[in-house]
Amino acid sequence: MTPGRDLRFLEAARTLAMAVVVWSHASNTVFFREGDFSATPLFTSCLVTFAVPTFFCISGYLLALFAPAGGDQAARPLRQIKKILPLFLAWNALTLIVLRLAYGMPLFSPTALADLATGPAQLYYLFALLQLLALTALAAPFASPARERVWLAAGAATTLGFYLASTLALHLSPPASHAFELVAIKIGPVWLGFFGLGGWLARNPQHLDALARRWPLFTALAVCAFIIYWADVDAQARSLGANYRQYFLLSGLAFQLAGCLALLGGCRAAEARAGRLFTLLAETGRDTLGIYLAHYVLVLLFYAAVPAPVAPAHRLPLGAAAMAVSFGGSLALTRLARRHGGAVWARVLFGV
Repeated sequence: MTPGRDLRFLEAARTLAMAVVVWSHASNTVFFREGDFSATPLFTSCLVTFAVPTFFCISGYLLALFAPAGGDQAARPLRQIKKILPLFLAWNALTLIVLRLAYGMPLFSPTALADLATGPAQLYYLFALLQLLALTALAAPFASPARERVWLAAGAATTLGFYLASTLALHLSPPASHAFELVAIKIGPVWLGFFGLGGWLARNPQHLDALARRWPLFTALAVCAFIIYWADVDAQARSLGANYRQYFLLSGLAFQLAGCLALLGGCRAAEARAGRLFTLLAETGRDTLGIYLAHYVLVLLFYAAVPAPVAPAHRLPLGAAAMAVSFGGSLALTRLARRHGGAVWARVLFGV
């Protein structure tokens, strides 16, 4: 099993997960802007929650796959931090500037300053990833193959414990805002279970091959878990008026885990056939970081030009148009940056 082969199925999985993320931001922006928490936007809100755990799983996989057999185990996570941090800060600032110019939001406020440091909108993922990379570097002196299962169990227990606490809190003290989740998604250790799972799969390739053989089973499990999860979130929205707990529900965890494994297993199985669609997805995967960084700014600019209110019948088509603009535009910008690697804007915004 060669690293090149591993990267092809990971890149394809990353492209599919990224498409779901962009669709969520592009479509639900118009629905939730209108205060519409009906079945359609809630479907997308639930569906997208498997994508971020998948990104953490892939990050953990890649970190473990290319870890040196000996020597400084902290070197690679520290290099990743050095690469990601400037991009993270640059897009934080650019997103806040767009929010100020297009939506009149204050540029200098406690919230804006907190977002500048921890990431507005989708950039929270990079803030959490930076924490996980830092934890990996700090834990490197204490990591060993003999302790692998202990680390994985500790990460899984941390993630499961947080989801359990969040679910109990929802029912014991129903929230009145998204504040809890907007903070929680930025806390790196919350995602340790998925990050550790990726590392474990990289070090145990036989389980990955077994996953590829059983991906239809995991897909069926993901569909069943999704139905339960969607019903759970819909009941919450009907009771509270909004989906204040989107990620951190036990029903959500079941779907996120099954969805992540189904996607990775399916892409691994498709890699053996390597058809045209798989090749296209794998080739696009190398640009997903750029798409992730840039697409939400394009979504913001798109909807800044669309006056409210938008009739219910027009919201889904408008979301599709926003998807085309944001995904296609961010992909084009990323590939343009590759062609102009070394230019100031390409280095600052895309790291090339």
